[in-house]
Amino acid sequence: MGMTIKTRLIAVFAVLIALLGLSSFIALNQAGRLNAEIAEITEEFAYRQELSLDMKASAAETVNFVKGYLMAKNRGDAEVYAARVDEQIARVEQAQNSLAPLLRTEESRTILEHFTVDWGEFLAIEGELRQFGLENTGIRATEISITEMEPAFADLMTSLDAVIMPAREQLLNDATPDRDLVALEAALDRGMDDVREIQALHTDMLVDATQESRDANAEMIAAAEARFAQQIETAASVAPSGFRIPLQQIEADWDAYSDTFERFVATVIQSTNERAHETMITELEPAFVEAFEDADEMAERASALMDEAAKQAETLYHNATRLLITVGAVAAAIAIAAAFWLAVTISRGLSHAVTVVKEVARGNLDVDAKTTSRDEIGVLLNAMDEMVGDLKRMSRAAESISKGDLRAEVTPRSDDDRLGISLRDMVIKLREVISNASASATYVAEGAGNMSTTAEQLSAGSSQQAAAAQEASASIEEMTANIRQNADNAGQTEKIANQSAEEAKKSGEAVASAVQSMKSIADKINIIQEIARQTDLLALNAAVEAARAGSHGKGFAVVASEVRKLAERSQLAATEIRQLSAETVDVSGEAGRMLETLVPNIQRTADLVQEISASTREQNIGAEQINQAIRELDKVIQQNANAAEESAATSQELAAQSQQLTTTISFFELDDAAKRPAAQAKPRVVASDAKPAEVQKPAKDIEAFDLDLSSEEFSDADFRRYGT
Repeated sequence: MGMTIKTRLIAVFAVLIALLGLSSFIALNQAGRLNAEIAEITEEFAYRQELSLDMKASAAETVNFVKGYLMAKNRGDAEVYAARVDEQIARVEQAQNSLAPLLRTEESRTILEHFTVDWGEFLAIEGELRQFGLENTGIRATEISITEMEPAFADLMTSLDAVIMPAREQLLNDATPDRDLVALEAALDRGMDDVREIQALHTDMLVDATQESRDANAEMIAAAEARFAQQIETAASVAPSGFRIPLQQIEADWDAYSDTFERFVATVIQSTNERAHETMITELEPAFVEAFEDADEMAERASALMDEAAKQAETLYHNATRLLITVGAVAAAIAIAAAFWLAVTISRGLSHAVTVVKEVARGNLDVDAKTTSRDEIGVLLNAMDEMVGDLKRMSRAAESISKGDLRAEVTPRSDDDRLGISLRDMVIKLREVISNASASATYVAEGAGNMSTTAEQLSAGSSQQAAAAQEASASIEEMTANIRQNADNAGQTEKIANQSAEEAKKSGEAVASAVQSMKSIADKINIIQEIARQTDLLALNAAVEAARAGSHGKGFAVVASEVRKLAERSQLAATEIRQLSAETVDVSGEAGRMLETLVPNIQRTADLVQEISASTREQNIGAEQINQAIRELDKVIQQNANAAEESAATSQELAAQSQQLTTTISFFELDDAAKRPAAQAKPRVVASDAKPAEVQKPAKDIEAFDLDLSSEEFSDADFRRYGT
């Protein structure tokens, strides 16, 4: 296949990116349409519903405020409610003006026109009703009754009493009553009854709720007014000369009262409250209901349109979702197919490459890595085939070297061929090493003999050092045991000293408390002594009183005498106890001062014992460290002795191994030029009792190994034994 992996990946991802762009475009387009639908719902339909609901609420508030000015207690409150009615009417008109441009359907515009007509009828009725509400004859009549009729009625009744009461007194005083005076008193008394009737009827007119009852009360007031006028005329015709001036006052008060209740009756007869109530029920409320139903219908219509728009938005959302799912499914199918195609083509070549690598890693170089593919994996397999060929050549050279033939030639493939260069250098180095090792094997055997003699002398000296170290260790252990015992004794002494100091301190506090208690007892005994003294005085007074009483006080005198004796004994005992308490306080105080002096001494003793204990512990620790050091020294000496013995054995073994080394080196084949002649001179060995034998260097300068047997970097286990 001519397409490379890079080309395949670019093609697959280009298709996927195109599908992703398509799905993104569809999503953005549908989201824009959905956003437009939602904006229409929120900005138009919801606003229409809000305006409709505002019209309903304002219309309802208008009716409530109309009822408010109809039920107001004065004209000022009624005018406030009327102003609020105007505000709500203005809000309804504003909502109408805002709603009209938003109505697109004929049905909605028809509903708004119906509302406009019904609302206009409502406003016309409200205009007529407002006149009745602001007039409010019931409130005006009540004000006339309270502020004018009641004072006028009181003045009139006072004027009538001013004539009737003197007339009655005069009639009672006269033996023969005057007939004119009797007629005057009777006429004015009947007139007073008529005035009371008029006052009661005016109260009934305020209370009565029907127009018929108010008209009947007005007729009865007119009849009572006529009767009172007739009674005044009768009284004026028969009144003596002394009563004419008071009668004139009655006429003046009557004129004022009659003017007041005539205005009252005229106001009540108007009945604006009843007319307003009737208009409210029969005209205004039906008009409001029709207008409110129209506003409610507009709100429902707006809600229905908003629900329909919401359903359209939901349908648009579902269509967009299905379209996006379809595009996503197509993209997923293409991605799966492309992934399967890429996976098969790539895994097939990689499987071949992995097989080649595994065989090479296993050591099998007879594997064929050639391929006809021209993609990146094909290039990789061809390069691996060249690598296997080079490894085969290296393997053949290594095989010759493993058979002891150091004459094999290794040629690196390039300057970067670290394996070839290393293998070539290794062959050259092996030739040099084998040549030098052959010459050095003889010298190793001689040196091993000298080393054995030195190791035996070192072993004897190590044994003597070990015996001396054991004796020193035993002495130090005995000294350490003594120091440890002293440390334990010092620790116990320290605890006892601290406990004694604490107990002495507590004893001092107890003595101080006892001194304080004895002082308190002495104070209480002084009180008891004073009580005994006063009891003695009381008993003496009682005896004196008993003596005055004579024979009747004899028994009491005896008791008083005994009480006095007991008081004297109590006083004497209290005095003795006080003296003893004072002495006890002095003794306790002295004991407390002694304990105060003793406590610092004990504390100082405890501190000294602590210092001794600390010093003993430090000595114990030092002795333990010395003992540990001697034990470690003994261990090192024992190890040195063992090492010396092992060194002697190793030297003997080294001599034997040098012979085997010579035999082993003969396994390798070298060029004649690389072979070295055998050394004729051998090193001279000089033995001495005072120091180890020294190995003399050969007389002529030859190339050989410098063996350092004292190195600790290698152990015997790192070496391999070769045998013939």
